[in-house]
Amino acid sequence: MLGMSVTGCLETTKEIPITLTASASALHFPFNGEEQTITIDSNTNSWRLDCDASWVSFSPSSGSKKGTVTVRASSNSATENLSATITITGTGILTPRTIPVSIGAAPLLTITPPSLSFAASDTPKQLTVASNTSWNVSNSTAWLTVAPMSGANNGTLTVTATVNTSTEQRTATVSVSNPDLTQPRTVNVTQSGVNPVLQVSPTTLSFAATDSPKTFTVSSNINWSVSFSGASWLTVAPMSGNGDGTVTVIPAANTATAGRNVNLTVSGAGVSSQTVSVSQSGTAPSITIDMVLVSGGSFTMGCTSEQGSDCDSNERERPSHSVTLSTFYIGKYEVTEGQWKAVMGDNPSYYPKGDNYPVENVRWNDIVGTSGATTVINGITYYANGFIYKLNQMTGKQYRLPTEAEWEYAARGRRSNGNKYSGSNTVGDVAWYSSNSGSSKHPVGTKAANELGIYDMSGNVYEWCSDWFSSSYYNSSPQNNPLGPSTGSLRVGRGGSWYSSASSVRVSFRNYWVPGDRYDLLGFRLASSSN
Repeated sequence: MLGMSVTGCLETTKEIPITLTASASALHFPFNGEEQTITIDSNTNSWRLDCDASWVSFSPSSGSKKGTVTVRASSNSATENLSATITITGTGILTPRTIPVSIGAAPLLTITPPSLSFAASDTPKQLTVASNTSWNVSNSTAWLTVAPMSGANNGTLTVTATVNTSTEQRTATVSVSNPDLTQPRTVNVTQSGVNPVLQVSPTTLSFAATDSPKTFTVSSNINWSVSFSGASWLTVAPMSGNGDGTVTVIPAANTATAGRNVNLTVSGAGVSSQTVSVSQSGTAPSITIDMVLVSGGSFTMGCTSEQGSDCDSNERERPSHSVTLSTFYIGKYEVTEGQWKAVMGDNPSYYPKGDNYPVENVRWNDIVGTSGATTVINGITYYANGFIYKLNQMTGKQYRLPTEAEWEYAARGRRSNGNKYSGSNTVGDVAWYSSNSGSSKHPVGTKAANELGIYDMSGNVYEWCSDWFSSSYYNSSPQNNPLGPSTGSLRVGRGGSWYSSASSVRVSFRNYWVPGDRYDLLGFRLASSSN
């Protein structure tokens, strides 16, 4: 067989590669989640999506060829970002495709502290904002300011409260919000009111029997009212008010001799009541003090010759010495019970006999006074609670006690060597004393007067003088208008009394008493430098 060559024909097939692509290389979701779509493009018969996080889901999760997948992310309640990986596998795909997935953190917004408390007047306070997002501030009242009013992430707010001038507490709310949060964060703010205040000035009002209106001021930050009772003679206006105010008090004329008084009570909520004491003096009773002019001059004071042996052994009356006095006035009579009552409203006499009898049992301190307003007359301070100060207020005069030198000069009738007693050398003519008094005082002016027309300078009751007592004062007494020692513990008493012996009612006899003590045989008469 003839040989033949046959050429073979080899048929080849070209392999098509498998493809798998996704339209997104990464996915990011907001914190509240949403849906996004990706397109899967493949020539494989089947593909599938898986994720390593439960908050990611797919629809559909598998397919073939080309398809669209909806990727869903659940909302993130955590305050940090979350991440995951989507894996796409398919038939014939050796290396899976991956898509990184993330979701934003939930917005964080907290405010501390949850509340603020301010005093009525206080310094600014701070709030701390903890956040991972932007925020805005609002507040509910004009008396509160907040700065800053917006920000992002962490921050500090300064809260300032204006001064609360009211006594009432007030409240406000500071709100911090973010559009992604349905509820703003709130801080409750309270501010206390000022403490209630209620004061009055002055706290005493004193009226004369007939007087013009007077006022007191109320310093307050609250409502107040005025109340009083049992005083129809008083008009007060206004009777109430709010805050500071002025109250006018108007008394009717007091036609009675007795004074009257009432307390006004000013009260308000939450404070102690205040009291204004109102007093009104009575109409001054008519009072007459008969005074005798004693013209100035010189005389010999002390143990002069007419005093005889009665003063020979009495060193208090020695040495006799020359004294020169200015003109003055002295009471014609001793001060009576009636005159004392008219001024002081009481009768201190141990033996009350009647208005025309000399008052006794009065202390030097009762006459001159010990407290209150003062006036100085002839070197002696007279106080408002004393007889003489009150008498001078009633009469407009300048009555005082006589000095010891004035008393003796008047008792002697301005003479150096005259009568042993005031007005006579016969004691019974001019004096009520132990031998004729019946152990009792007598009405003033019932014995003979002395040369100047002055009564009872010998006997009836002893009479206080203004001087301190010193048994040796005559050794150093000045000649002109002597006022007595500058200090001491005893005050001079002159003239003797209904209880005294004849020797003790002489014009030169000196005695002394404790100024704060009472004696039932000791009274006084008045003097004045002018009529």
